[in-house]
Amino acid sequence: MDMTRRSFLKLLAASMGTAGTVKLGAPARATASAPLRTKSGREIPTICNFCSVGCGLLATVENGELVELAGDPDHPINKGAVCGKGSALYSIRNVYEQRPSTSGGSGKPVLNPRRLTKALYRAPGAEQWEERDWDWALAEISKRVVRTRDATFVDKDYDRITVNRTTGIACLGGALLNNEECYLLAKLSRALGIVYLEHQARL
Repeated sequence: MDMTRRSFLKLLAASMGTAGTVKLGAPARATASAPLRTKSGREIPTICNFCSVGCGLLATVENGELVELAGDPDHPINKGAVCGKGSALYSIRNVYEQRPSTSGGSGKPVLNPRRLTKALYRAPGAEQWEERDWDWALAEISKRVVRTRDATFVDKDYDRITVNRTTGIACLGGALLNNEECYLLAKLSRALGIVYLEHQARL
């Protein structure tokens, strides 16, 4: 039999209706929350600070210390799953010592020795990084931003149209920034006249 467009659509509608009826008749399955992973710890629900999706996390705290960070299975957005960035979030503060059999470590979480707590500066032509205090770093960054903006600021383009922009500075946001930080960074960039404004939240 020759199938016309109209008969094809009728058949498609009937098939979808049948499939929907069968699916609606299926019994609903309830999923239980994941059991507590530590015996003495307290689980505190929180939100991942990467990008702006708002995935839920469970922070397990023992004796006032963070001992585990995992996806929240009861959260409506991620339902317990976390991306690679969210999985590594715990390591920003803590890392696990190596097992006793390999290096004498306890295998327990300790503060991450590689976490930066001070600003690092490498002078032009230098091979080593130097530790500087935050007051110096913020003042130096501000001074260089103002100097670069003043040197590259364009108030009118070739057609004498007012543009008020600088092409000497670019701003690249990152997935460590949350929604509110990105908003403030974008407002500051536009106030400075930055036109090269991008973001890479999904890398």
